[in-house]
Amino acid sequence: ITATFTPASPGDFGLWFYGNDTFDQAYYIRFEPRNGRMVFDKWPRERSEVPQMAELERVLSYHTDVRIRCIIDGCLGVIYVDDTVAMNFRAYDLAQRQWGFFADDADVRITNVTIHERSV
Repeated sequence: ITATFTPASPGDFGLWFYGNDTFDQAYYIRFEPRNGRMVFDKWPRERSEVPQMAELERVLSYHTDVRIRCIIDGCLGVIYVDDTVAMNFRAYDLAQRQWGFFADDADVRITNVTIHERSV
Protein backbone atom coordinates (compact mmCIF):
# COMPACT_ATOMS: atom_id res chain seq x y z
CA ILE A 1 0.00 0.00 0.00
CA THR A 2 1.35 3.42 -0.89
CA ALA A 3 -0.31 6.74 -0.12
CA THR A 4 0.32 10.41 0.58
CA PHE A 5 -1.28 12.12 3.59
CA THR A 6 -1.62 15.90 3.57
CA PRO A 7 -2.82 17.03 7.00
CA ALA A 8 -4.60 20.38 7.30
CA SER A 9 -4.92 20.17 11.10
CA PRO A 10 -2.74 18.69 13.88
CA GLY A 11 -4.92 15.66 14.74
CA ASP A 12 -3.92 12.01 14.39
CA PHE A 13 -4.33 9.99 11.21
CA GLY A 14 -3.09 6.78 9.68
CA LEU A 15 -3.70 3.28 8.43
CA TRP A 16 -5.56 0.37 10.06
CA PHE A 17 -5.54 -3.24 8.95
CA TYR A 18 -6.59 -6.77 9.88
CA GLY A 19 -9.62 -5.17 11.51
CA ASN A 20 -13.28 -5.98 11.93
CA ASP A 21 -16.30 -3.99 10.77
CA THR A 22 -16.61 -2.00 14.02
CA PHE A 23 -12.90 -1.01 14.22
CA ASP A 24 -12.66 -2.25 17.83
CA GLN A 25 -10.24 -5.00 16.79
CA ALA A 26 -7.43 -3.95 14.48
CA TYR A 27 -3.81 -2.98 14.13
CA TYR A 28 -3.11 0.72 13.72
CA ILE A 29 -0.22 2.71 12.30
CA ARG A 30 -0.96 6.14 13.68
CA PHE A 31 0.75 9.42 12.82
CA GLU A 32 0.75 11.90 15.71
CA PRO A 33 2.04 15.31 14.58
CA ARG A 34 1.40 16.84 18.02
CA ASN A 35 3.67 14.24 19.63
CA GLY A 36 6.22 14.13 16.79
CA ARG A 37 5.91 10.39 16.36
CA MET A 38 4.51 7.45 14.42
CA VAL A 39 3.18 4.52 16.45
CA PHE A 40 2.04 0.95 15.86
CA ASP A 41 -0.43 -0.69 18.18
CA LYS A 42 -3.22 -3.24 18.45
CA TRP A 43 -6.74 -2.91 19.80
CA PRO A 44 -7.98 -4.31 22.04
CA ARG A 45 -4.82 -4.42 24.07
CA GLU A 46 -3.88 -7.55 25.92
CA ARG A 47 -2.56 -5.56 28.89
CA SER A 48 -4.15 -2.69 30.75
CA GLU A 49 -2.30 0.40 29.54
CA VAL A 50 -2.86 4.07 29.11
CA PRO A 51 -4.26 4.99 25.65
CA GLN A 52 -1.16 6.96 24.69
CA MET A 53 1.19 4.01 25.19
CA ALA A 54 2.24 2.41 21.91
CA GLU A 55 3.50 -1.04 21.05
CA LEU A 56 6.19 0.52 18.84
CA GLU A 57 7.03 4.12 18.09
CA ARG A 58 9.39 6.14 15.91
CA VAL A 59 10.24 9.82 16.14
CA LEU A 60 9.01 11.60 13.05
CA SER A 61 9.40 15.15 11.79
CA TYR A 62 6.27 16.31 10.01
CA HIS A 63 6.28 18.36 6.82
CA THR A 64 3.39 19.23 4.55
CA ASP A 65 3.02 15.72 3.10
CA VAL A 66 3.59 12.29 4.63
CA ARG A 67 4.32 9.65 2.00
CA ILE A 68 4.05 6.03 3.09
CA ARG A 69 4.87 2.65 1.64
CA CYS A 70 3.55 -0.25 3.76
CA ILE A 71 4.36 -3.87 2.96
CA ILE A 72 2.57 -6.69 4.77
CA ASP A 73 3.40 -10.34 4.13
CA GLY A 74 1.47 -12.67 6.40
CA CYS A 75 2.29 -11.61 9.96
CA LEU A 76 5.32 -9.49 9.00
CA GLY A 77 5.15 -5.86 8.02
CA VAL A 78 7.26 -2.78 7.43
CA ILE A 79 6.28 0.83 6.81
CA TYR A 80 8.53 3.40 5.17
CA VAL A 81 7.79 7.10 5.66
CA ASP A 82 9.18 9.65 3.22
CA ASP A 83 11.94 7.13 2.37
CA THR A 84 13.75 8.23 5.56
CA VAL A 85 12.09 6.39 8.48
CA ALA A 86 11.24 2.69 8.65
CA MET A 87 9.40 0.64 11.26
CA ASN A 88 8.93 -3.11 11.11
CA PHE A 89 6.18 -4.92 12.99
CA ARG A 90 4.33 -8.20 13.45
CA ALA A 91 0.56 -8.57 13.30
CA TYR A 92 -1.11 -11.74 14.61
CA ASP A 93 -4.43 -13.17 15.67
CA LEU A 94 -6.86 -11.28 13.46
CA ALA A 95 -8.18 -13.25 10.50
CA GLN A 96 -9.87 -10.31 8.78
CA ARG A 97 -7.96 -8.85 5.85
CA GLN A 98 -9.70 -5.49 5.77
CA TRP A 99 -7.76 -2.23 5.83
CA GLY A 100 -8.42 1.46 5.55
CA PHE A 101 -7.38 4.98 6.46
CA PHE A 102 -8.58 6.99 9.45
CA ALA A 103 -8.44 10.48 10.94
CA ASP A 104 -8.97 11.28 14.62
CA ASP A 105 -9.77 14.93 15.27
CA ALA A 106 -7.96 15.76 12.04
CA ASP A 107 -8.61 17.08 8.58
CA VAL A 108 -6.38 15.12 6.21
CA ARG A 109 -6.36 14.58 2.46
CA ILE A 110 -5.24 11.15 1.21
CA THR A 111 -3.93 10.92 -2.36
CA ASN A 112 -1.74 8.74 -4.58
CA VAL A 113 -3.17 5.54 -3.13
CA THR A 114 -1.93 2.34 -4.77
CA ILE A 115 -2.43 -1.25 -3.72
CA HIS A 116 -0.36 -4.14 -4.96
CA GLU A 117 -1.26 -7.69 -4.09
CA ARG A 118 1.13 -10.53 -4.63
CA SER A 119 -0.26 -13.48 -6.56
CA VAL A 120 0.19 -16.82 -4.87
